[in-house]
Amino acid sequence: NIIQDKENQRFILSLEEGGAYVKYVWEDNKMYLTHAQVPPSLRGKGIGQELVEKTFDEIEKQEIQAKAICSFVRRVRNSNGKYQKYID
Repeated sequence: NIIQDKENQRFILSLEEGGAYVKYVWEDNKMYLTHAQVPPSLRGKGIGQELVEKTFDEIEKQEIQAKAICSFVRRVRNSNGKYQKYID
């Protein structure tokens, strides 16, 4: 499951090897997704894709307008048209 840590402005996917997260900032009533981080030992295993998709699902559920700044987040968004409504 993904949790939103509003205090630290992150969506966190808890894993045994540590947390993976998407960092965001708020500006003009829009959430800007600025960085995605996955523990080095888990890279290349699809965890980043899962993290970003679950983040998008949570954003969609909350009907938040968001902008993908991070290049990895943009790549995941572009690979699935499902997220175009809320993530530009």
